[in-house]
Amino acid sequence: MTEKLDEHLTTTNLKRLLRGKAIGERPPWREKFGAKGRSRVVAAIDQLKSLGSLHVEAELDAYGSGYASFVDVFVYPRGASTSTDLSGGHREIRGLRIYLAINAPVAVYGSSSVTRHARGGSWSFLGPEALYGVPEDLRKAELHIRDALASGGFFLL
Repeated sequence: MTEKLDEHLTTTNLKRLLRGKAIGERPPWREKFGAKGRSRVVAAIDQLKSLGSLHVEAELDAYGSGYASFVDVFVYPRGASTSTDLSGGHREIRGLRIYLAINAPVAVYGSSSVTRHARGGSWSFLGPEALYGVPEDLRKAELHIRDALASGGFFLL
């Protein structure tokens, strides 16, 4: 039985996609997925923001292309317990990085950090070693984060 994830993307098609096989006759970025996908992303971000206990920073410029297009979201708890002062006025903030796919209703997340200083900062990327790792400060919030993503229409890979 095929579970319906989206009007065009089923679990069967997702498995085909992961094996590197084409789905359908036309690539998704040639269809009108963009607006629907972006509205799903915005809905998920709004759900995360509604939790109230988290800072939510979303980079709404998409990365990748086609099914690989995603939006980068960084969340961390409110309060100083998630940050560490470093030398030279730098501060490291530990949290979760969430990648929300635009053209498919799927997401991944994992432990990540950012560094901030007076003139900007740096971002890290979500690597395979960090997938589904959760910083101690966010373990209690993880279920709420997962629920917020599901409410926004996302399935976790």
